[in-house]
Amino acid sequence: MNFPDLNCDLGEHESPTATAELMQWIDSANIACGGHAGDLNSMKLCLDLAIKNEVRIGAHPGLPEAGGRGHRFPSSKELLQLLEDQVLPFHQLVVAQGATLHHIKLHGTLYHATDQDTDLAAAYLDWCREFVPESLVFARSGGLTAKMAQEKKTPFWNECFLDRAYEMDGTLRDRQHPDAILTHPKALHDRLQLWINQQGIKAHSGELLPLACQTFCLHSDTPHAREFAIIAKNFFSNQRQK
Repeated sequence: MNFPDLNCDLGEHESPTATAELMQWIDSANIACGGHAGDLNSMKLCLDLAIKNEVRIGAHPGLPEAGGRGHRFPSSKELLQLLEDQVLPFHQLVVAQGATLHHIKLHGTLYHATDQDTDLAAAYLDWCREFVPESLVFARSGGLTAKMAQEKKTPFWNECFLDRAYEMDGTLRDRQHPDAILTHPKALHDRLQLWINQQGIKAHSGELLPLACQTFCLHSDTPHAREFAIIAKNFFSNQRQK
């Protein structure tokens, strides 16, 4: 069995200490590159830590409005300009460090926008194939972007979430709900064990969602994020030894 990668959104206002601690336990880092968060100093710090810890490097572009979680979807033209302004300079930094841009993962509203709008998803995937063809796209398992990536033969990984509640249609439960984020270690362990046993995740309402997964996401601002990362890393390490 191929066990999932563990990714984390970083460079998003967490302390340098928190960045360094999380980087020790993850496999891939989604590094904010100047839209919703991140500046040159935070990007360089994340790159240095990722290289030191042999963590895969990803670009994490986002909308500048409302910390990347506004309700307005961009136009296709705005999305392409945003990718050019954020991903390409970040890619140059990565290459200058002698590293490789492993993947791109959209942040917040952008992530959900491409899962709801066919034109945005197509524009995003076409841009990735043209400008960063060696990089994977991280896309929500079962979502529109993942399905279109498969159709367009754009390299991608199905992404599931360690710390977010799911609705029965496979979308993430809105953060406005108090139970949208998993906060208890037992809930995390139960999710991991269920996925190992049945390759699925239980929705908020109790249904089992069959979900392919090449990478699990953990957010750096989730309560007990470091503890969750350690639990997940050790869980998969133990599974590999069985």
